[in-house]
Amino acid sequence: MRTGPGTSYPRIATLDAGTGVNVARCAGSWCRVRVGRLSGWVSSGYLQGLSRPPVVVRPPVIVRPPVVVRPPHYRPRPPHHRPRPRPDCRIAPGYPCR
Repeated sequence: MRTGPGTSYPRIATLDAGTGVNVARCAGSWCRVRVGRLSGWVSSGYLQGLSRPPVVVRPPVIVRPPVVVRPPHYRPRPPHHRPRPRPDCRIAPGYPCR
């Protein structure tokens, strides 16, 4: 058993023939296995009864939409109340009727 998937990784344990392992996943010809509390990589050539790589179901990744906080001056402005001029008002444009 090695620390990574390849012979260049250090050896961490030697398993006896017939030792049962739990296979987590495989990458190429190497499989990540667990034996008790020990986990590491083993060449798939040493594993028996492994007909195909295990199916690993990962939980879905949930991406929440970002929260946009805008400064107060970006808030929608309330509609302005402009009183309508009286029809009998005869003042020049730009001057309000009283």
